[in-house]
Amino acid sequence: MKNKILCLSVVFIFLLSCATSESKQAKIYESGLESMVEKDQDEVVSKIISTWNFKLANRWDTEDPTVESVLQRSKGRTAFTRQEANQIFSQKGKYEIMLFSKFIRKESGSTGTITEAGVTAILMGEKQEYERHAYIRVVFKDGELIHFRVWSGL
Repeated sequence: MKNKILCLSVVFIFLLSCATSESKQAKIYESGLESMVEKDQDEVVSKIISTWNFKLANRWDTEDPTVESVLQRSKGRTAFTRQEANQIFSQKGKYEIMLFSKFIRKESGSTGTITEAGVTAILMGEKQEYERHAYIRVVFKDGELIHFRVWSGL
């Protein structure tokens, strides 16, 4: 029993340190992008791809979009909220939206089961593997960065 507690403690500490380093990295991306607001699209994209090693996952452009059209195109965990869409796309212009992705690490877990005695039987559960990614979504209006958002560990 002590071995299990020790093992779980080590795993918890490892996951906590990974989460801390992910949040630090996300802050670096955010501060880097803050300094690039109103910069040229090529400069911003170059930094995201070349310096931070992200890959382009999705890209779309639109001219004078409505909030509804933006919400229809934007799906998943990195979708625009209605409030974001209202704020970002309120002015007329040509918009280009890009989503970048970067692999962070692979994790595995077990669903586990609980025995009749109320004890967790981890070895009896089904094992799952999943990947963690960081995402950066940028919005350009008429070729200049006007908005960005960073997600880490999704």
